[in-house]
Amino acid sequence: MVKIYPVDSFRLVYREVIASSFLVSIASAALFLRLAARWAKGIPLWWDDYTILAVWIILWAMFAIQIKYAQYGSGDQMATIPPGNVVLMLKILPGFQLLWGTAMSLAKFSYMFFYLSVFQASSRFRMLTFGCMTVVALWWVANVLQIFLICRPFKMNWDSTVQGTCGNRPLTYALIGAVNIATDITTLLLPVPTVWSLQMPKRFKIGITAIFCDAYYSFYVYIRITIISIIRMQSLIVLSFTEISSSMVDPVFWTVVEPSLAVTNACLPIIRPIIALILPGHFFSSAQKTPKRDGSAREFRNLEDGMYPLSPLNAGRTTSCVISDQRPMWKDSATVVVDKADDDSQRRVSHENTGPLGRITRTTGWEIQR
Repeated sequence: MVKIYPVDSFRLVYREVIASSFLVSIASAALFLRLAARWAKGIPLWWDDYTILAVWIILWAMFAIQIKYAQYGSGDQMATIPPGNVVLMLKILPGFQLLWGTAMSLAKFSYMFFYLSVFQASSRFRMLTFGCMTVVALWWVANVLQIFLICRPFKMNWDSTVQGTCGNRPLTYALIGAVNIATDITTLLLPVPTVWSLQMPKRFKIGITAIFCDAYYSFYVYIRITIISIIRMQSLIVLSFTEISSSMVDPVFWTVVEPSLAVTNACLPIIRPIIALILPGHFFSSAQKTPKRDGSAREFRNLEDGMYPLSPLNAGRTTSCVISDQRPMWKDSATVVVDKADDDSQRRVSHENTGPLGRITRTTGWEIQR
């Protein structure tokens, strides 16, 4: 016998469902703007778009499961809800874990595919990124194995009357969560060493690092994702399978929140110019944060707006990133022209950058007196 409870039967569960619905809606809006930006600029979708779209689909499935848990009596004591409800909760739990692990793995893949689309000319960075992808893929495999092997036979996950053994599930969940946090931090910091190895002034390196961390907002969202991962891990440590209906409330909520923020965060670097147009002067716009007193300030403003060189620029040569799969990537070129007249010289450097939102050409000229 299964009893269906109203979603608002328990205040805490109902509040968490409302909070999850808000975050899922924000993630959906961010993804819609991301796809709209791609379509408006005629940029074909690539692996970073496909993977984050898959995360979004999984996110809605997880949100639906959270609502189902509320309808099955999540938040109430096991002694007061029908045994059939408890069995359904436990049957759904392995699938819920599998969805979470897949969503977080694909979200990290989306971030790293975005990095690869930018740093196409750096073989060292590509090797590091593929190595990090391998670690994330192995983590996903480990998560799948623990889901299906922690209890043998598998039926023991929801039926304690069968003969078999179950490992320490809360501890296993905590270990999986700890590795998830480690890969979060690694993914966040992955482009930093490559940026700082570029041959350019330090202020440019700081600006580019800020862009890839999206320091105005996206960086802080990613930090919150990591904090939420820690909170989720702590809630799993105290999860009790002898009182699953009441102890699973917070773990289920944080498990939905984490991929919600991951989708939003992955879309922010793409949609930030759109939001800056909708909310001028908001924290998404770099114009409010950039000094304009001299030429160096203007250069830094350009960096913040997404127009920055990604390859070493040397006089008399042109450097650019390789474009593959017919997808417009970041491209930078420099042409140096020197005209000598008596004791002085004129020098002009033109930079051309192509990014996800269009092509911009910038020419900087200066005169050298000898």
